[in-house]
Order: sequence, then C-alpha cells, then structure tokens
Amino acid sequence: MHDIACFYLYNKSSDKKKSKELLRGIYANLLKFHRFLISERDHKKLELVTLFHP
Repeated sequence: MHDIACFYLYNKSSDKKKSKELLRGIYANLLKFHRFLISERDHKKLELVTLFHP
C-alpha cells in the first residue's frame, strides 16, 4: 500500500525534484517497515503479510 502511495505522490506532483527528495528521505523507513512485515507478519512463511487488529 505504501508503494502505491509513493507512486501516486511522485506521478501527481508538479515538482518532481521535491517529490524525489521526499521519497529519498522516507525510503529507509519504508524499507524497515517492509522488512518488519515480512519477518514478523508472515507466520506461515508464504510471503503473505497478515495484519492483526485488536
């Protein structure tokens, strides 16, 4: 879902340079989150992320 948001953010932006700077700034955190989802939310190791809601 975050990748789609980044895609639209960049494509709809009138200032591509500013958009790239923003995306570069958040890339490391998005990657950490993705790795967390794959390592901690794929209990069956099927590469299907599961989100738990209280």
